[in-house]
Amino acid sequence: MKNRKKASKNRIIDIPEQCPECGSSNIVYDPVSGEYVCASCGLVLAERVFEVTPEWRAFSEEDRIKLSRVGEPLPIDRTSLTTVIGEPGRKLLSRKIPPSERKDVSRMIIWHKRAQYASSAERNLALASSELDIIGNKLKLPTSLKERTLFLYRKVIEKGLTRGRSVKELIAATLYAACRLENEPYTINDIAKAVGRSSKRIGKLYRLVVSELKIAPPKRDAKRFLSTVTGKVSVIKNLKPSEVAKIQREAYKILEQADKLHLTRGKDPVGMAAAAIVLACERLGIEGPSFRELAKSVGKTEITIKNRYKDLKEKI
Repeated sequence: MKNRKKASKNRIIDIPEQCPECGSSNIVYDPVSGEYVCASCGLVLAERVFEVTPEWRAFSEEDRIKLSRVGEPLPIDRTSLTTVIGEPGRKLLSRKIPPSERKDVSRMIIWHKRAQYASSAERNLALASSELDIIGNKLKLPTSLKERTLFLYRKVIEKGLTRGRSVKELIAATLYAACRLENEPYTINDIAKAVGRSSKRIGKLYRLVVSELKIAPPKRDAKRFLSTVTGKVSVIKNLKPSEVAKIQREAYKILEQADKLHLTRGKDPVGMAAAAIVLACERLGIEGPSFRELAKSVGKTEITIKNRYKDLKEKI
């Protein structure tokens, strides 16, 4: 399949000329969401691709300034960036600084670090932002979700919830709250694994954040977790993309019917999504994962997925 190259903010992105799902060449670009989408089946081929090149002609400098693009959205979490003085103990710098002056430079670095932030709140926010970047790289978090997380974390700081608590654990709990509010398919186990902390501890802080900020996360939609679950199971990942798409579509239909029959009410969305995938594979005649493999992949018990599967099979 031929691809066409598309440049976006110094990145080269491959955009296929044909949809890998339906074979259509009717690929359209949505400038609002920054997505390339197949107009025939709706498959998203590339996301967060923002145009930075001009789409006009200017004949004067004044016209060029008026018509120029604003570029990609600017993040709101970099309000405390400052200059950095290099460490004198490092190999490169130690050659340039005479031994007699290293003590003075070390003292200057200490005071520089203390003066970088106007308050302890700014310092805490900067640390949280750095931790969130690390989590974001591991989980491939969208920028909008990270910004929502930092927006909530500012409120956490204002409420005085950071005192005596781990920044890493608290930003993880705030991230989970943002995921719930934005209906993003990241589980508390995913986040806990990314920060190397127990899900029980993150869950406890999450309940504190929700209670103190007086936010009411909506019920999680099991259909949103279909891609997450299929992406974690090796048996499904080894299938052809067209077969994976069929499984997801069939599982989506199953969960839609389950919603209408109120079978998903009060049930864990990940377990429901996993059970729907098993049933979808069965109905399509595709060899899918075992209950044990699914349970291990998504961090749920085997009996939970079996019970959800039994409910779906009997009533749908």
